[in-house]
Amino acid sequence: MEKLYKRLISSLPEIKVSKVFVGAFDVAVTTVRYGLASALREPCGSGRCRGITESGKLEGMDVKQLAEYIYSDNILEASVGMAAINSAVPFPAENRFIEVNAVDVLRAHAKGKTLAVIGNFPFAATLKKDVERLMVFDTNSAPGILPQEDEAELLCEADVAAISATTLTNHSFADVMSYLKPEAYKLILGPSTPLTDILFEFGLDAVSGTSVSEPAVLLQYLKQGANYRQLKGKKMLTLLKGER
Repeated sequence: MEKLYKRLISSLPEIKVSKVFVGAFDVAVTTVRYGLASALREPCGSGRCRGITESGKLEGMDVKQLAEYIYSDNILEASVGMAAINSAVPFPAENRFIEVNAVDVLRAHAKGKTLAVIGNFPFAATLKKDVERLMVFDTNSAPGILPQEDEAELLCEADVAAISATTLTNHSFADVMSYLKPEAYKLILGPSTPLTDILFEFGLDAVSGTSVSEPAVLLQYLKQGANYRQLKGKKMLTLLKGER
């Protein structure tokens, strides 16, 4: 994980953080652009729900300094670090992006195969009719959802894997990748995804994330407690390995 984080952070330009917004469900950081990430936190009321140590002082930081929050064991701080990375990581040429939903990419590659979804995404159930076998893993137990502890045993059976980008924030990405067989098709997705081909250097085949197209609109929703699906002013973009 450290090698991946260092690679991402070293790619960032020298620029100051302009704005930081920590919403109920997502974080936004402004530098080169608006960068998003899912806002992860310990359960409130648990006695372990920590705030951000340097809150009130984040704006004006160098983006690389804020990006280093990704290393924090406080997952809310790590979420801010992920958003900082996404606000400044260099984008590939615009013609490299395709404006397509990750679900369509998964459907094309997983038809008749075993699909593993890391993260309890609402779309997973819609793919069940297209695949031979569907496995959904999540840290929170629910009917039909496999516990995270089963990943080490079962992920090796997947032909295609959809990996939540929150694995970058909670530091479980390297473990997930190590459980998958080398030839499996691996796609990372979600608002925390860095839209960069740097991720292809670390075993991924497709990168699907979010670009903020209308910042003022998106921030209005984010600041008023909208969840990711409710956010307006965004578009979903995908990068495919080998596409130029």
